[in-house]
Amino acid sequence: MSSSIFSQSTVIDIILGTIVIIVSLLSLSFYLQILKIFYTQKTRFGTNAYRLMFQMGLTDCLQLFFHTFGGIFSIANSTFNDTFNKICGGFLNSGWIVSIFFTLLLAFNRFSTLCFRHKTILFENLFLFNTQIFISWLYFGIYFVIYMTPYCSVLYDPINLSWGYDNSEWSRTIEKIELYATLIQLSLTGILYLFIIFWLLTTKQYAENVSREYKQEFKVLIQVSSFRTFPRMADSNGF
Repeated sequence: MSSSIFSQSTVIDIILGTIVIIVSLLSLSFYLQILKIFYTQKTRFGTNAYRLMFQMGLTDCLQLFFHTFGGIFSIANSTFNDTFNKICGGFLNSGWIVSIFFTLLLAFNRFSTLCFRHKTILFENLFLFNTQIFISWLYFGIYFVIYMTPYCSVLYDPINLSWGYDNSEWSRTIEKIELYATLIQLSLTGILYLFIIFWLLTTKQYAENVSREYKQEFKVLIQVSSFRTFPRMADSNGF
């Protein structure tokens, strides 16, 4: 009886692990093609909004890549090496954290562009933009360094088929900080996009002379939603 249960569990591990690998790699391949278009067609996608989407894409590709190892760990029912598991979890979760921050920056960028159109030059300033990018990746680096210490880790558990914090000294505290920071950032992002949607609806109804801006912002909103689909598919299967 126990042998039958073990065999069934192994088959489930293999099936789920294979699904995670396939979804992650397919999504990653599509994502890389999108990033290539963004990078090579800078005249068309040269605004800071698209530059932010490119940065978001890098973080999502990072997550998709390391989700693949989660699938491998599931199939093998082993993480092979504790240090390697720790590194994978560090990159994966740091990528997730900074992607949320980029999402907030993009929402603020679109909100600022709409509500302060007379100051568009300021919001398209390359120095200010690069400063934001530097701070964002510094944010990534701080979390990654913390995850590489002996006091906190994000590890894959082949038994539960999921990534999660371990029981190290700092893990519970860092997990709470991440949770609250994520909730705050997502709440602010949601509020900003509600303002944007309200602006778009009122603009469409009462200000036909700015219909070009309406169409452009609606296009960006659709692209952002589509852009985030691939990594979220992998997240739902592997995290």
